[in-house]
Amino acid sequence: MDKRKMSNQCLLIILAGMLWGTQGLFVTEWRSLGLQSKEIAAIRVITATIIFALLVILYNKKLFRIRIQDLWIFVASGLISIVGFTVFYYGAIDMTSVSVAAVLLYVSPAIVSVLSAIFFREKFTKNKVVSLIFAFLGCTFVSGIFENTGTFHAAGVAIGLLAAFCYAMYSIFSALLLRRHYHPMTSMLYTFIIASIGLAIIADWNTLENVLTKDYRRVEFGLLFGCMSCVLPYFLYTISLRYVEVSKAAILSSVEAISASVYSILFLHEAIRIDVIIGIICVILSVVIVNQKKKE
Repeated sequence: MDKRKMSNQCLLIILAGMLWGTQGLFVTEWRSLGLQSKEIAAIRVITATIIFALLVILYNKKLFRIRIQDLWIFVASGLISIVGFTVFYYGAIDMTSVSVAAVLLYVSPAIVSVLSAIFFREKFTKNKVVSLIFAFLGCTFVSGIFENTGTFHAAGVAIGLLAAFCYAMYSIFSALLLRRHYHPMTSMLYTFIIASIGLAIIADWNTLENVLTKDYRRVEFGLLFGCMSCVLPYFLYTISLRYVEVSKAAILSSVEAISASVYSILFLHEAIRIDVIIGIICVILSVVIVNQKKKE
């Protein structure tokens, strides 16, 4: 792949991160309507599953085919990287804030880099090490550890780190499926089918029905939630994994943290803190460094 095409793929990953960053806005609104993490995750994932299934039907029905020996990967991907991530992430938002929860996710590039070096033999370059350090520093500053702001919540940070682990595993499972020659749409479809089943079991359907049927505009809001924060970013990110190193993709997607923090300041009126600004700068530096063309 030439440099221009590679750059385009990197831009798609950055766009995916910006779209993922909208989750906090939606989650905050759903919580104000009385929904908890499991129900919010169910709306997002089940909506995405329906859309992915319709896309596969329209595009190529043969993409429904999978090999039974690979079923465990789809199951693990759905339950760990989607169900686990969404429940833990939304829980972290509830205990801390949108910006803190979002930036805590970016311990995940370090996890991805280590696992991709082990399983996919990707090079652990100097640029990656330095960019990971900046990503970690960004997490540390935004978590509120260095300022007595009242935003540091140990349990919330712990749950945010669990979300980071689950988030990292999506890249690993997706890369594994792509290496087994599955189309990205097949990978996403079955991952989300499994996730939908898991969330359907644990969600409170009475609460969901009560909230959604009070105003049918909330159904439209749910569709927007599923498309903007799930279908589009997962599609852009997953197709780009065919051309971009898994560890590099994980670092590039850290723009989600910047986006979420900016969105929360602009739309949720969260306070602008110096540690958040420093954290955002660190994340930007991590993205710039990992994209340097310098020979290792």
